Amino acid sequence: MEVLGFILSKVSMNNFFNKKQTILITVTILFIAVYFLFSLFQSKKTPEVSTLRPVDISLGNAIITKNAVYEIDKTLPSFNFFTKKDKNAKLSMSLINATPVSPKKINNNTYLYSNVFPDVDVKYRSYDDNLQSNIIIKKFGAQTAFEYDLNNLFGDSSDYELKDTGGLFVVLMNKSTGEELVNLKIPQVYDANNRFIAYHYRLAGSKLILEPHRKNERDNSLSAYTYPIYISIDTEVRLYDEVLVKVGQNNLQGGNLKDGDISSIRPAGWLWGAQEKRDFVVVRVPKMTQEQRLLFSNRIDSKNDVVSNASQYAIDYTKFVSSSDLDIIRNYEKTNPVIDLSHLSIDDIFIKKDNLTSSTIPPNKRLTKNVRDNLSFFSKVAKGINKVIRPALAQTINTYTIGSGTCG
Repeated sequence: MEVLGFILSKVSMNNFFNKKQTILITVTILFIAVYFLFSLFQSKKTPEVSTLRPVDISLGNAIITKNAVYEIDKTLPSFNFFTKKDKNAKLSMSLINATPVSPKKINNNTYLYSNVFPDVDVKYRSYDDNLQSNIIIKKFGAQTAFEYDLNNLFGDSSDYELKDTGGLFVVLMNKSTGEELVNLKIPQVYDANNRFIAYHYRLAGSKLILEPHRKNERDNSLSAYTYPIYISIDTEVRLYDEVLVKVGQNNLQGGNLKDGDISSIRPAGWLWGAQEKRDFVVVRVPKMTQEQRLLFSNRIDSKNDVVSNASQYAIDYTKFVSSSDLDIIRNYEKTNPVIDLSHLSIDDIFIKKDNLTSSTIPPNKRLTKNVRDNLSFFSKVAKGINKVIRPALAQTINTYTIGSGTCG
């Protein structure tokens, strides 16, 4: 503010502007500064708040929801989880070497198991088709990696297997049908200051290991963070997939994703990056097999080599949203709503492209420019300031986010 006052005093002294113009410039600069600060703090990553319907817990008894049945042990932090659709597939998880305790009821859908390890609590929250496990590391020096004893096969064990998707998801699937039944979602981990900490899963025989993603953080027991640290893991029925669909396009050349092109396909509940939620729109579709996901996310080269790595399939998202939602989707300053098409058939959603160099969205509806071109003047100024300021802030603020690494 002192710099701003100095500049304005010099401008007035040299009579470059009259009084009204000086006031107008001052207000404009202040508005840009406030807008920048607002966008800066809004972008800080915070834990997601559950919007699922709570379901009452009865320890040791079956908890029956719309698509799942699960039960939680009366003294140990362990549970069984399976779907109503395929009751022969059961996922059982129990923390190895945990101390038996008498859990405390927090509310109808929440129980706390205190000090199952030194300075480590476990909390269970029950929701419709979803069981949330929270590990609370209360003090520095307590263990930060945990091992689960897995008993995931029930009935004909040859029909089922656990699949590790790069440490981010663990999926229980039926090998004979290829259907994925139960997800262990990406661990969400934060310290007391809401700083995100990257964790991953690692399958080792009949054990599932949960540990910090970065080796240096595993070695120093997360000494750089503020305790307590909260680890949240969701076990849920796999009901749908999510498709990342391009909004707008960088230019008219063939080598770029076009408006409506499919960028990638991920499991339900994927933690899309903040940037992806603006450059793309997330579309929920019916649950698919791995072969279908590979098909619809396939990139190919044209026969005459005019384009390479072009998307072969697209979704005309404009058909499934209102005009007001379409305005939001194409407004880079807003986070896009999720388009839920999980109730439709695959054939009603995906479009095979005849022309790889063009969008499948009708010309009168397609966006042929980059969605970022719709930024207001003040947003562009604030974005420019961000490029200068953020690298310095990143030295002290953890800005790690999970995304799919898409581009286009």
